[in-house]
Amino acid sequence: MYKKLFFQLFALFFLLSFSVAAYAEDLKAGFRARKPTIDSLKDRGIVGENNRGFLEFVGPNKEGVNIIQEDNAARGKVYNQIGQRTGSAPDEVGRQRSLQIINRAKKGHILQDPSGRRFRK
Repeated sequence: MYKKLFFQLFALFFLLSFSVAAYAEDLKAGFRARKPTIDSLKDRGIVGENNRGFLEFVGPNKEGVNIIQEDNAARGKVYNQIGQRTGSAPDEVGRQRSLQIINRAKKGHILQDPSGRRFRK
């Protein structure tokens, strides 16, 4: 009986780990596919990074709104997953990510510091 239960749990664990890995790969593929468009929007000053780790429009031009919404939704999922693994609130994960984004941002991109002030790197 215990052997059967062990193998059932092992099979379930295997399937779940495969699903999680496939889900993570789907998220990564989505990020890679959106990156050129998002980089172009950032280069042109249409979107910037806020201090919560999400993209925001910085003016009236809403070009690429669907891509920005998709990317922000995916970022939210990643922040939730990291928060669950680390015991941190997803909001805190996003704020920490925003600090990394500031350090890695390209010159000329619009960012937001922790106090909420926008600036161009």
